[in-house]
Amino acid sequence: MVLAVLSLFGLVYGISPAFSNLLLVYGKTKVILFLNLASIAISMVFLPLVWFLKLAGLAIVRGTASLLTFFLSLYFLSKNVKIEIDYNMGLKAIFASVVMALVVLVAQQVAYSKFFLPLYVALGGVTYVTTIKLLRALNGEDFQLIQQVAGEKLAVYAKRFFGFGEDATES
Repeated sequence: MVLAVLSLFGLVYGISPAFSNLLLVYGKTKVILFLNLASIAISMVFLPLVWFLKLAGLAIVRGTASLLTFFLSLYFLSKNVKIEIDYNMGLKAIFASVVMALVVLVAQQVAYSKFFLPLYVALGGVTYVTTIKLLRALNGEDFQLIQQVAGEKLAVYAKRFFGFGEDATES
């Protein structure tokens, strides 16, 4: 149950630090302080959930605080930077996540063992990447980002796997 709750907030956990760093780059230290205090305040408000739901309650408290802090970060950051959201890609990512969750859930129903956790993670990863490939969710900008972050060699492999031509500049 705890892992399921944490996975719901996984995206927020993954991208929140990037937004906090952007606020730091723009010299918004007071905003960062406010966000940290807001996170603490939200955690305190939801603290009674821990007594009732134990570890799952703690995961809900932490996830809720992170989610609200993330949205506040977006709000304050949008005052300095134009934020554009690709809703189409977001829907494809959500769909791929749901497919991944269903496949892993079915696999666990067929053969459950705590020792199979690495296999469930691998199955989930393969399912997610395959679904993203089938949906053609990635575009040229994504491959440029992969090239900048991971290097030319990995970008070439990613382009081949996802069936994207060498001229990955078109969207």
